Amino acid sequence: MKKNMIKGFVGIMSAVLLAACGAEAETTNESSQAAETAGDKIAQIQEAGVLNMVTSADWPPYEWHLIENGEDKIVGFDIAIAEYIAAELGVELKVQDMDFDGLIPAVSTRKAGMIMAGMNPTPDRAKSVD
Repeated sequence: MKKNMIKGFVGIMSAVLLAACGAEAETTNESSQAAETAGDKIAQIQEAGVLNMVTSADWPPYEWHLIENGEDKIVGFDIAIAEYIAAELGVELKVQDMDFDGLIPAVSTRKAGMIMAGMNPTPDRAKSVD
């Protein structure tokens, strides 16, 4: 049962996190179009075989840099969730660290498929992402 709950959570988070545009659907038709768009984006990621994620890796325990055996790795809670999402989609996860102000533009310009970083909702952000 716990595994099914996690899968459900990951599925919902995948759809939410992969949505690049944040316009609210006003009709059932628009809602179904938004769901199809999210499904299309997931299919594109699966076809490419890679989920490109951006983050600002300076917020432990969510994401931070760890030097392990001389290798700089980005680790943390958000990375673990992203790895699980990528595994459920059957794709490789590629994590890119960048300045916080560059996260939304990276998704908006499709240089990344999702953002995993602590972010408060604001009216300005709601105009460009969900």
